[in-house]
Amino acid sequence: MRTDELRKLMEASQQTSPKPKITFGAILVIIFLVGAMFVIFTTFRNESYKSGQASTATIPTIPTYTARQDTPDFISPQPLTAKEKKARAKDEAAARKNYAHDAERRMLSQGFDFHIFVSGKDSTVIKYEFALMSRPLVYKLVNEHGILEELKDIGFKKAIFYDGYNYSWTYDLNNR
Repeated sequence: MRTDELRKLMEASQQTSPKPKITFGAILVIIFLVGAMFVIFTTFRNESYKSGQASTATIPTIPTYTARQDTPDFISPQPLTAKEKKARAKDEAAARKNYAHDAERRMLSQGFDFHIFVSGKDSTVIKYEFALMSRPLVYKLVNEHGILEELKDIGFKKAIFYDGYNYSWTYDLNNR
């Protein structure tokens, strides 16, 4: 008897309970939650990108405005004045002197007693002096370490490798 009563109660409850309806408000709530999850997910991925962790997130780029040459907004590059050229030459000469000083320190830290000097107009000649300078060492510096290309990029015009006694090797960087 008890099972019959339970069965009747279950049938009655199924008939009287309304089916849930999805309202417009419920759809808006679902859309809001999905959007919030998307924002949180992309923010997390972008933060992991900035911190150096592996991520496939892309950071959007901001378009930049560039004026066309035929518009009034375009400003053509002006030639440098004599004063600006002189200041630039002075800065470049100082950079070459700093390079020579740093290179000498690097060689010394590696156990090589190199003396590196800068001379010439605007410090465009660099001289490497090393008591054990030899043809194979110069070959290795020039061909395997690419020192001449580096010197040319910095603005040197001539490189001299000297053993301090009898032999020297001179490279004209203008012809490279």
